[in-house]
Amino acid sequence: VELEASVPLHDPASSSWVNVGTPSPDEIMELTAVVRVGRRNRDALERVFWAVSEPGHEQYGKHLTVSEVASVLNVPVQRAERVRLHFAMSGAIETKVSPTRDTVSIKLPVAAAELALNTTIREFRHRDDSQSRVLRAVDRYSLPAHLANDVIYVGELLQFPRLRSPVLQNLTGHGDWSNDCDTRRCKGLVTPGVLAKRYNLPSPSEQLANLSNSMAVAEFQLQYFRKKDLTK
Repeated sequence: VELEASVPLHDPASSSWVNVGTPSPDEIMELTAVVRVGRRNRDALERVFWAVSEPGHEQYGKHLTVSEVASVLNVPVQRAERVRLHFAMSGAIETKVSPTRDTVSIKLPVAAAELALNTTIREFRHRDDSQSRVLRAVDRYSLPAHLANDVIYVGELLQFPRLRSPVLQNLTGHGDWSNDCDTRRCKGLVTPGVLAKRYNLPSPSEQLANLSNSMAVAEFQLQYFRKKDLTK
């Protein structure tokens, strides 16, 4: 059964990544199989998320442990194990189910990935940085019918990473304030410590000591500032 049918395959006309050929069949790939979670369980986890994040709610601040999150998601052990076993039997050298059982991390040779997913893997290099390379599928991929409903998708297989813009690399700061980091690379840059000092924020230890402090999830869309508001 084909997965991610709506995701477009690599298009050399528009992609920044260039297909440079066939990798060694023994080269190791790292993939992540996302295991299906029941809709009711996803909805339940989202309700918990908002409850612990909303000041005034009786559950505010009562964050779940990893085991409690796993209990809410309630992914059957057998489901995650079926996914893990499929890749292990296909030649993976390492398979690991996450504590919440909603993902399986896989390390396997290229040849094993092609076998497990019925696809073709190729090596790609970035047009602007030939040192950056990834392994990706150039064909659709699929899983056996008895397993396809257990997996939502396999990550690091069709999608290509977006490299950090060159203008954001090797940044140098021009500020004359003291360096807040242990490394010289952030000298003159605006760091969290610089902001904390500028706005007279309490230190983390002081915040922990004040049990009345609270934090909520906030999002602001279509909100802008006016330059005249920044003038004294």
